[in-house]
Amino acid sequence: VDTYAAALRLLREHFAGHETLTLAEFRDSLGSARKQVQAFLEHCDARKYTLRRGDERVAWKLPKE
Repeated sequence: VDTYAAALRLLREHFAGHETLTLAEFRDSLGSARKQVQAFLEHCDARKYTLRRGDERVAWKLPKE
């Protein structure tokens, strides 16, 4: 399984049921280290998949698949 694709899928699943996401929530659901999760979420911000608002992120232009 492609780790990047799995992380994106988990991100989409989270936002299907929640409006916001914190780094700690995603770290726990992904089961990864904080540093790697932060880098992934910053990548998602740069790609406009998510939008950071303080300590939380909201879905912006998440890819469909």
